[in-house]
Order: sequence, then C-alpha cells, then structure tokens
Amino acid sequence: MRKFICLCLLLHAAILSALITEDSASANALSGITLLSSSVADHQLSPLIGVSGFSLSYSRPFNMGNLGVYSLNSAFPAGFLDLNLGASYLDEGDYLWQDLRLGAAVGYGLLDLGASGHLLYERFSTSQSFHSLAADLALRLGDDDYAAELRWLHPGLQDAQLHITLASQVTGDIGAATSYVYLPQGKDMLRTATRCEIGENFLLLTSWQSAPSRFGAGIGVIWGRGELTYAVRSHPQLSLTHCLDIAYGW
Repeated sequence: MRKFICLCLLLHAAILSALITEDSASANALSGITLLSSSVADHQLSPLIGVSGFSLSYSRPFNMGNLGVYSLNSAFPAGFLDLNLGASYLDEGDYLWQDLRLGAAVGYGLLDLGASGHLLYERFSTSQSFHSLAADLALRLGDDDYAAELRWLHPGLQDAQLHITLASQVTGDIGAATSYVYLPQGKDMLRTATRCEIGENFLLLTSWQSAPSRFGAGIGVIWGRGELTYAVRSHPQLSLTHCLDIAYGW
C-alpha cells in the first residue's frame, strides 16, 4: 500500500507538471531553503549556491527500498560567470524520470543573479513518454550577515513555485532563514531552517515546513575539501525520506 501511495504522488506530480523535487541531503535537511546551503548538490534548486565542486547524491523517498533518486552535480567558475551542470535519475520500473540541467550566475557587489534550464524526460509503464523544458530564476541581495533571496522555479508551468527568503547569521557559527513559498496551483507554505557549524569538521542542519507539516534534519562531516552529509525528512502520512550527499570542493 505504501508503494502504491508513493507512486501515486510521483505520477500525479509528473502528469500535472515537470515535477520539482528536492533530492539532496542538504535540501531535505533545510526543507529546500538554499540560502543557507553551501552544498554543490543544491544547484538542482538554485543557481546561486556560490560554491564550486562536485557531488553525488542518493535519496530514498519515504524509505521505499526500490525507489531511489540518483543525482550528479558540478559547479565551476568560467570568467565572470559561475556555471553549474547536473543530472538526476529515477527508475522505479513503472515510471522513469530524468532531469538534465545547466545554470549560470553572476554577481556584482551585494547582488547576485542566476538562471537554470532543465531538460526533463518522463516515461510511464504504458510506454507513454514526454520531454519538457523548465527554467529557474533567482535573485539574491545581501552579505555574510543578512541576505534576501527570490527564487522562481519553473515559471509558467503548473508546478511553479515562488520562494521569498530572508536569512541572517545569528552568531558566527549559527545561521537561520525563513521562507514563504507561493504555489499558484497549490497550497502556500512557510519554511524555516537553521544551520549550525560545530567546530571545523561538523555541520548540523534542521528545518520545518507547513502544508504538509514536515521536519528535516541532517549532519555533515567535513574533512579538508570533502564533505559527507546524511539527512532525514518526515512526512505526516509516510515514512522518513533518507538522503546522502558526497561532495568535494575546489
């Protein structure tokens, strides 16, 4: 029964739209608030992460053993631009989904602008398949202490999301952010998250969102330029989602 419910959620979202997903450990731990993220993996949701490197991610939605999302992301500077590219893949047997993406960002002073393009492919057990295009737009204003961000994911599509986020560095090691997510075709939600650096080698991430009420938590282990992050995210009716990121920065 749980498998049936999970597949219904995925298929319903796919039929309606291009299907926005949050597949990295960092994104699940922070409930998708990328303004607090320093993970290369979160370029899937924003071109403004501002870090360079390489990442591999695995997500098991609702702890379904045979339902996994694999993601690969890379980001690097190219002249005055910060470029990122990535791919995500899910194959459950009855449903296959792929997301190929490319993004770019540019900064001037306290202002950052970015955009990403997605080429999505979906195939169902009925042999029906679809290609679609989607875009993400982002704007951020702020410094290391205070920042505001506006993200418009998949504008013009039925799954469009508008994220309005404010963040502040509460102390030298703790950051907090609150985000209002406007869904033109759904129920709006509020999200809040914290990021706590514990010494030089550990990172603690926590979050909550409304509609539906979900909690996220993750821990990161940092060694040199490498980082390993594990996260879980709750759901009021389904089991925990488990995620793992492996990243290397340059």
